[in-house]
Amino acid sequence: MRWIALTIVFLVIAIICGLVGFGLAQLNQVLIWIPAVVALILFIYLSVNQKFLPYVALLEQRGPFDTVQRGRDVVDPSWWWVVLLLIVDAVIITIGALLCGVGLLVAAPVVACITTAAYRQLFGIEDQTGLLNGN
Repeated sequence: MRWIALTIVFLVIAIICGLVGFGLAQLNQVLIWIPAVVALILFIYLSVNQKFLPYVALLEQRGPFDTVQRGRDVVDPSWWWVVLLLIVDAVIITIGALLCGVGLLVAAPVVACITTAAYRQLFGIEDQTGLLNGN
């Protein structure tokens, strides 16, 4: 449900920017790039903010749109650090893929562990589901 909520947000942005772009294209073809750039910036911003969406959805008891908002609230102060985390994750996965794909057997769990540690650092260790308690 959380991915559907995020997809709805992305679709609303795409539709609004598409309609504005269509209107601006009627004036001048070059103006179509303005809403395209705005949409790209918003997509990048939201993609970084929702890096931890699976963790928030699994470990916190929130509704779909509350989960998306929770990601924004917590990640915004550390947005550039999360961008750096995404870059490091991409580099590790790329190196794993370059090693004939076999490196992904090591790279994917390493990236999952790094991301989980970053989630716990940003969001705290509160676990409302009991999954992280050593029971």
